Amino acid sequence: RRLNLELEKRVQDRTRELEQAAHQLQMKNQILEKMALTDPLTGLPNRRAIELIARKELLRRTRMPAGIAFGLVDADRFKQINSRYLLSGGDHVLVWLSQALSTAMRQTDALGRVGGEEFMVVAPGTDTAGAEVLAERLRVAVAAGETAYHGEPIRMTVSVGFAVAPADLTAGYEQLREVAAAALAEAKATGRNRCVIRSLSAAAAPQLSPS
Repeated sequence: RRLNLELEKRVQDRTRELEQAAHQLQMKNQILEKMALTDPLTGLPNRRAIELIARKELLRRTRMPAGIAFGLVDADRFKQINSRYLLSGGDHVLVWLSQALSTAMRQTDALGRVGGEEFMVVAPGTDTAGAEVLAERLRVAVAAGETAYHGEPIRMTVSVGFAVAPADLTAGYEQLREVAAAALAEAKATGRNRCVIRSLSAAAAPQLSPS
C-alpha cells in the first residue's frame, strides 16, 4: 500500500510538472506570436498584423454591410529628420509620432506601422464624412504637437490619404489600399500637411508620390 501511495504521488507530481511545462510553452508561444505581429520600435501592429486586421474587417462587412475606411499617414520630409538627428533621432520621432496618432484614434479603429514613416489606419463603420473627421483629427494631432530630442524641440506634419467604401459597395483589400495610396500621393503633391479623401465609387487612377 505504501508503494502504491508513493507511486501515485510520483504520478501526481510528474503530471503537475508536465502541466506547468505545457503552460510555460503556451505562454512563450503567445509571446513569440505577439512579437511576430508587433513593430519593435513603436509597439504598434506591424504590416502583417494591420493587414490581417484589415482583411478581417472586410470579411466581417460581407456579413454585416457597413462603410469602411482605409487610411495611409506619411510623415512629411522625414528624410530631413534623419539627416539632422541621425537614425536615433529619427526613431525617437517615429515613437512620438505613433503615440500622437494613437491619441486621435477611436477605440474601434486600428493603427499599424506599414514601413518606414508610413502608417495605416483601418476604420470600420466609417463613411466619407467620418473619414474626413478622422483624417483631420490625425493631421492636427501631429501638427499641433511637439517632441524634443537632446533638448531641441521638433515639430512636424503628416499627409493623410483615405479610401472609403460605402456600405453598399463590395471592396477588396488591394483595391482600398491602392485608392488610399493614390489619395496620399495627391496630398503630398498638393502641398503636404493635408488630407485627401476618396470614395471607391469615384476613385481616380493612382498617382505617383513625389520624392
